[in-house]
Amino acid sequence: TRMSFVTSSLHAGYMPIKADFGPASLPDVLAFSAHLSSLLANPSLATRQLVYCCTPTFKHASNAALLLASFLALEHDLSPDHASAALQAVGSPLVVPFCSAVGVPGEGPGLQLR
Repeated sequence: TRMSFVTSSLHAGYMPIKADFGPASLPDVLAFSAHLSSLLANPSLATRQLVYCCTPTFKHASNAALLLASFLALEHDLSPDHASAALQAVGSPLVVPFCSAVGVPGEGPGLQLR
């Protein structure tokens, strides 16, 4: 299988308030989805396996995972659980506690990236 390595800067675009992290905004999630859709629709890439790459930091990797799961949910109608499972199948667990701008464990809504 021939591969093409692709990326974007959207997984790194968030400007933290304190110790929080995440994609910058809903428009970034939608822009990422549009970017990946355009790559998949490109005839010159039709026979290739696309490999999404990001910088090797935990924050960027978890942001990229959220963007990829969002793409699967938005463009391929996967439920959040199925989109998360698709990413979990690739490698190490992507479950991390949500970190609010307060930066104190247990503060905030208690969300998790899965």
